[in-house]
Amino acid sequence: MANAKTELVQLQTQSKLIKEEVDVEEIAEVVIGILSGAARDRADARGIRQALVSLSHDGDYAIAVVVATD
Repeated sequence: MANAKTELVQLQTQSKLIKEEVDVEEIAEVVIGILSGAARDRADARGIRQALVSLSHDGDYAIAVVVATD
């Protein structure tokens, strides 16, 4: 799950996103990202209530796409 956390962190806004503000947990094939601190404050300020994450990997390569919704 380190790749999922890394990819989620790469999706930062104009302000820097601190890695400790994003937790990624795996629950029965579902990855849940939980924001805290400044990352959560920025999401709340923008009205973001849900982030849909799609992950894919092959060997040494991984990609994540996050769609944030209100």
